[in-house]
Amino acid sequence: MAAVYSKAVGQYRKVMLAIAFIHLVVLLLVIATPGGLIWAFNQVSRVVAPQTAAPNVSQMHAASYFYEIYSDRIEKPEGGVKLPNHAFYQSMAAAYLVLVVLLGGLMYASPERYAVTTPLLLIGKAVGGLYGLGFYVWSHHYLVNLLVPIFDFPVAIVIAVFWLRAKSALEKPSGSAPAA
Repeated sequence: MAAVYSKAVGQYRKVMLAIAFIHLVVLLLVIATPGGLIWAFNQVSRVVAPQTAAPNVSQMHAASYFYEIYSDRIEKPEGGVKLPNHAFYQSMAAAYLVLVVLLGGLMYASPERYAVTTPLLLIGKAVGGLYGLGFYVWSHHYLVNLLVPIFDFPVAIVIAVFWLRAKSALEKPSGSAPAA
């Protein structure tokens, strides 16, 4: 028998399903086209503001992209600098996206059980947005760094609004017995 939810909880579930689906699409793009998203953002950057195009590190040898990114700030040390392969960053992005897809899917499937994890998702979105904004403002003025907060902050706000609206309907009054 399917559970009957209030209007607010139903809307929260739809939002969480949409969040899970959007992040699943982005996850598949990250996995299927390493560097493809950076390339696409750079195409937009070249039209809107050419100086905001980021180096596409997935197209470079890992040992050389340090100099591509920091060449105007730091002298090349003798012997070079060893950096992690770009797959490290892609795997970190994929892991985060999987987590968002799973949390969104769980919150959709059973909001009364998993709505308590919503703050984790909000914290992840807020930290990601602040980190991207910080990189854009203080370090690398690349469009892709600005797109992180442009995407993450509104997503966090939407999740927070729908979660807060549904929260009271999801909380059971203290001292009440569970339904049989």
